[in-house]
Amino acid sequence: QIKKIMVNANNHDYIFQFAHEMGHILNDDSSLAPLCFSANNRSKLEVAANRTAIKILIPFYCDSREPYMARSTEFINIFNAPSWLNYIVCEEISKYYTISGNALI
Repeated sequence: QIKKIMVNANNHDYIFQFAHEMGHILNDDSSLAPLCFSANNRSKLEVAANRTAIKILIPFYCDSREPYMARSTEFINIFNAPSWLNYIVCEEISKYYTISGNALI
């Protein structure tokens, strides 16, 4: 089955939205109805897509920063991610630097 992503480029959060929709594809999510991005949807399926979106975007944020400079709030502001995802962003930043061999200070 061919999966498609449509993103409104006039929306200020389209980078995070696109990564979120990619998350659905990478997570192999399926639905009879189209899945629509909503910043406040906290269903298990949507939270998983948000986590995958964060994992997609983390290298773009972390690769230009030393670990001690990484801030979840800055990540959220740069990519216009929903602020309630702060705890996931913190977890994924920590994991990224741990896996890459750069310990967090």
